Amino acid sequence: MHESLVPRPELERRLDEALGRRLTAIVATAGFGKSTLLSAWALGVRACWHTVVPEDAVLGSLARSVLDALRVRVPSLPPEIDAAVRGWRGPAGDTRPRAGIRCSAVRGARPATAT
Repeated sequence: MHESLVPRPELERRLDEALGRRLTAIVATAGFGKSTLLSAWALGVRACWHTVVPEDAVLGSLARSVLDALRVRVPSLPPEIDAAVRGWRGPAGDTRPRAGIRCSAVRGARPATAT
């Protein structure tokens, strides 16, 4: 670790534990040291990194971006994964009838109802 960085052993231990999980999301407001912590920690492990951008609000864009990040560390991913992600049109492209679920994350909102 660079001498000007503050050691964060508890967070580094939690990141080490995260290696046993399929996905770990690091969330905090700007300036809390997420990128600094992760970049120092990632030097010693095989990790993929994707920083979420506004375009990732579209699930297909997020899936392609995550796949691109995975390919940096796992270039031998099967081509079927790439084809599935790149050809995916998302919910707007799916015209099959289905039951939907409406949810609200607003405090005090009524519970979600099936439609």
